Amino acid sequence: MMIVTPEYNAAVPPLLKNTIDWLSRVKDEPDVFRTRVFAISGASPGYYGTMRALLMLRQILAVGLGATVIPQQMALPRASQPSRPTGA
Repeated sequence: MMIVTPEYNAAVPPLLKNTIDWLSRVKDEPDVFRTRVFAISGASPGYYGTMRALLMLRQILAVGLGATVIPQQMALPRASQPSRPTGA
């Protein structure tokens, strides 16, 4: 499963955190996070490209819920700027 998130005040957006909290309390499937592998990614207009949000998301999933989060992650800084061609 892949979770892509923007950064919200140097953290995970409240809606994403609330969704994860609600899913962690599903009675029918108590190990909803422990039985899945997660990839995380994000984009933001800032210089750090959601690195702070991804750090928090990794902590929530791996430490808090016991999920497996792959070590590689992708953060796209300055996502609101147009791309510039390379070469030519």
